[in-house]
Amino acid sequence: MASANQRAEFMPQCHQASNSLRRMRRMSDLGRTWTRQQPTPNAELYDSATHTERGALRFSIPISRVAETVKLRAVDHLYVVMLETKKTFSATKEEALKETREMVGENINWKEGFAVWKILSHILTPEKSAVDVPSNFMEGGEYVPAFRATCYRSGKHSFSSQEAMAEFGGQLHTTFNWTVNLKNYDVDVVLIIDDDRVSVCLALTNEPLFRRNITFFGPTTLRATIAYSMVRMGEPKAGDVVCDPMCGSGSIPIEAALGFSNLQVICGDNFLAASVKTMENVRGIERSLGIPIRNVDAVQWDLVAFPLRSNTVDVWVSDFPFGKRHKCNRRELYPRALIAMARASKPGVTRAVILTKDRQAMAFALKATQFWYLRKVIGVNIGGLNAWVYSLFRTTFV
Repeated sequence: MASANQRAEFMPQCHQASNSLRRMRRMSDLGRTWTRQQPTPNAELYDSATHTERGALRFSIPISRVAETVKLRAVDHLYVVMLETKKTFSATKEEALKETREMVGENINWKEGFAVWKILSHILTPEKSAVDVPSNFMEGGEYVPAFRATCYRSGKHSFSSQEAMAEFGGQLHTTFNWTVNLKNYDVDVVLIIDDDRVSVCLALTNEPLFRRNITFFGPTTLRATIAYSMVRMGEPKAGDVVCDPMCGSGSIPIEAALGFSNLQVICGDNFLAASVKTMENVRGIERSLGIPIRNVDAVQWDLVAFPLRSNTVDVWVSDFPFGKRHKCNRRELYPRALIAMARASKPGVTRAVILTKDRQAMAFALKATQFWYLRKVIGVNIGGLNAWVYSLFRTTFV
């Protein structure tokens, strides 16, 4: 086991990596936005070496504190970086793949990487209590893991991601004699090639961290990590009233209530089953955590006829309906929703964060009212759809 003063480099991903790193949308930009606006609850984890990239944030922390990384609410996956280097691959495929195989023998910090992997494996997957540092890196050890290799690649190279994955994984098997298992694996060794920058990592999360809180799903349940990032974009302060007027199954209000215990969260939906699912999800979290959650409540209401008094809400955070599953006239709904929200807002104070894919309907709605000032728009990948997060500010117009 590594000593407490040793450090591990982490790479939490803000959006799940696909076959090409170029497809990592601007979820990292969303993270950078709220990081600037106010400190994160785990800001003390980061040091001066922290830097962002497409869809990811890298930072270094002591190994003794790696268990705290699971508290980061805005990331989907966690990786521990064992090697980061610059490498110009040969122009010919055969030579480039040979260089990929040779990377297994480079100065990869396997021992500390597996020490971190062991700690978080016991936390995130307690059913795998038998996992240990492989015998290759621990004197007297007997543990031989089942593994798979994964490659994420971007840039121009003479080989494909699948070819690099096969060569790198084959060399791992030859060198360490680990068992290959692509489905029921213990450890996922990840090779990331971004132009001439190469990283070798261990995946610390078999299941995405956004799969939390929700047990009663709606037709378009929002990822918990995106919901939390949207709440942070609203810059909530202690004592603020946060409202989601179209709560669905409750991803946004639940993240607001759990991530910010000093807020009062209210939410509702025109569909009765939606508010019922929200409270069922809250009750499920209460049972799993063993503590009551008293700062969130859900009701059924009509968005354009709020039961809320004027000058009530400090922050609006909502996932507006879009796509084929929501059959409504959005050019009619969006303006009426913004006007109703403005009535219950505090002029010159209230912020709103709205997610939608329908840019035309939102542009029409903003032009149709004088109550909201557009601060910024950020692109987000929602299950392969290019959606947009609008950050609005309530004007002083009444």
